[in-house]
Amino acid sequence: MKKPILSVLLVCVFFPVGLVAEEAGKINYDEYYRFPFSMAVEYQSLSPFDDYGARFNIFEVSGTGRIPFPKTPSFQAQVNAGYLRFDSWDEDHPDRWDHYHLFGGAGLAFSSRFTRDFEIGTDIIAGFSEAVFPFLSSLETAGAPYFFASLGGHIALDPSYNISVNLHPRLRYQYCLLKDVDFSDFDGFALSLGAAIHYRFGDDPDSSRGIIRSIAFQDISISPMFAAMQSYYNAHPFGSVKLKNTEKVRIEDVSVSFFQAGMMDAPTNCCSFGFLEPGETVTANLLAAYNQEVFRTEGITPMTGEIIVHYTMRGRPAEQRQSISYDLYDKTALTWDDDAKAAAFITPADSALRNYMTFIKNAAREYSLTTWSEPVQTAMQVYHALAELGLVYQVDPTSPFSVAKGDPFVVDSISLPRDTLKRTSGDCDDLTVLFASMLECVGIPSGYITVPGHIFPVFDTGIPIRDYRNLNPQRDMSISLGNTLWLPVEITLVGQGNFLEAWRKACEAWNAWSEEPDKRHFLRTAEAREIYRPVGLREADLGLQYGDPEALAASFAADFTVLQDLILSDYLETARVKNRKQDFNALGVMYSLFGRYKESEEAFTRALRLDKNYVAAKVNRGNVAFLAGDYPEAIRQYNQVLNDLEDPAGKNKNMTVLLMLNLSKSYYGAENFTEAKNYFDRAKEIDPEAVKGYGYLGGTDGGDGTRSSDARSTGLIMFAPGEEE
Repeated sequence: MKKPILSVLLVCVFFPVGLVAEEAGKINYDEYYRFPFSMAVEYQSLSPFDDYGARFNIFEVSGTGRIPFPKTPSFQAQVNAGYLRFDSWDEDHPDRWDHYHLFGGAGLAFSSRFTRDFEIGTDIIAGFSEAVFPFLSSLETAGAPYFFASLGGHIALDPSYNISVNLHPRLRYQYCLLKDVDFSDFDGFALSLGAAIHYRFGDDPDSSRGIIRSIAFQDISISPMFAAMQSYYNAHPFGSVKLKNTEKVRIEDVSVSFFQAGMMDAPTNCCSFGFLEPGETVTANLLAAYNQEVFRTEGITPMTGEIIVHYTMRGRPAEQRQSISYDLYDKTALTWDDDAKAAAFITPADSALRNYMTFIKNAAREYSLTTWSEPVQTAMQVYHALAELGLVYQVDPTSPFSVAKGDPFVVDSISLPRDTLKRTSGDCDDLTVLFASMLECVGIPSGYITVPGHIFPVFDTGIPIRDYRNLNPQRDMSISLGNTLWLPVEITLVGQGNFLEAWRKACEAWNAWSEEPDKRHFLRTAEAREIYRPVGLREADLGLQYGDPEALAASFAADFTVLQDLILSDYLETARVKNRKQDFNALGVMYSLFGRYKESEEAFTRALRLDKNYVAAKVNRGNVAFLAGDYPEAIRQYNQVLNDLEDPAGKNKNMTVLLMLNLSKSYYGAENFTEAKNYFDRAKEIDPEAVKGYGYLGGTDGGDGTRSSDARSTGLIMFAPGEEE
């Protein structure tokens, strides 16, 4: 019997070490099913190493209590008490040496689970016993104290969290503490093999009572949600919750997410914390990554979402959920706590707007100029197209902008541009986002201005600040931003007044708050959209009747002519009063940009009368021929100026490069690509920086697809500014 028991003992003592190492990195069952306080009843049979002078049947019945260490429950302090019986098989004196021990001891046990239902372990225990020999003498019972110690192991089956059935071999040693009595025959080692049933106190982690509830949700703060702000909630909190660790131990790997069934593809990760100490409270900000379903709601929809917290407590993964209720407003609603929110309603990708813009551009093509600010012309065309469509300004009866803007808690509504087009009416905010959207969808940078009680659009004219007179003689009729001039429009006047009047009214509204700049706000659509991206659309054909294209073109042409006359009259008056060559040269340039080539020739001629050697006027006369499409005449005049130019690589280097580029463009327009490349290369040799942006001229066959007629656009011809040489 000794060898089998010894083999089992060695396996039970050393096998756990290897098995625990093998399981490293897998599920930590020891942490998940932490060992609680337990009580056991056990029975074991002992086989001594030495002969006691007779054969004995030795068995033990005991009770054990194990108390886990709080931080490392795999290690447990244990106490043991029981009854050890030596029953002699001696035929001559069958009862004489029968005796029993009453013992108690304490020690240390180690247990480790390698699956949910199986565990292994070792233990060591030491203590004292009192041996009782009732049959040695007829006069009295003999007895003696013993010291004992044991080392063993166990393999256990756990049919449930609370019940464990153990098979345990042990090596036991005992020693008699009285030497004047001859009981030392029972000293020595013995092997034992036994079984035990442990009852463990506590709740099964897999049961409903065992579910971890370490987090307390406190002070949940949720604001109403707006579908139009979908992109905003991805990175900016819509609410917060305080999380308190209610345990007496640290919880770790805390992560917080939010989920809205039906409107999210997966929970939105909000934040994480490495750990929470016992009793510690932290604030978690909540984010929401809604999908496109959020745009399908109408009106105000009561919603119930979930805050989800994942964490680890004593190695056990845990999850807690907390339901929250809030109102979700549809994609037309917003509050004006941040003016930038309006950018979410500017939808340049809408196919309905793109189709409408195509109609507008085609209708006004005959009266459009490629030589002067295309953004201004496009804005004028859109303004008159909306009037032709019958669009009118109508105050929102439920929440007018003048009221909603003053109170960030009032919920306002902005119609999507396509809805405003279909309805042909809107509040100032509706018309503003419609106008800005239409400009944006053809690549014109837009923005909007808010002043107390009002909002109106603004756009980038592309005209440099220094050239403000090319837009309007009055400096306060434009707004400087960056390096260019921006033009505001009082869009609520659509259908009631011309574009110039709407422009003037908007400038007056902007300038009225010049003494209180904190009450007026200028927001660029591009910047605002970095936070508030456009709302999602369910696009469908609007079935719009765009109106009469001829009427649209006529109204645009009339307005555009008035604007041209306004600009030109300022240049003409300046030239007449000052009678300087520079002013006549500037007048000629403006006439050229507006396609009035006869008047521009006269202006350049006046400049040359004042100075027959005035190079700028000579160059610009060639430009008139270029813009009129007479490329041979333009080439003749450019070459004449170039031949007469003194010190072309020195003080007149800039003029030389300008002439060579204009010659290159003229040859390109005449489809002589070889000469175009020749002059481009010569200009590039003198000043490589000056020719950037004109790479198409460096080809030899026009193979980049640029039409020769495109060479007449203002971006491809350079006027001599006319400063004093």
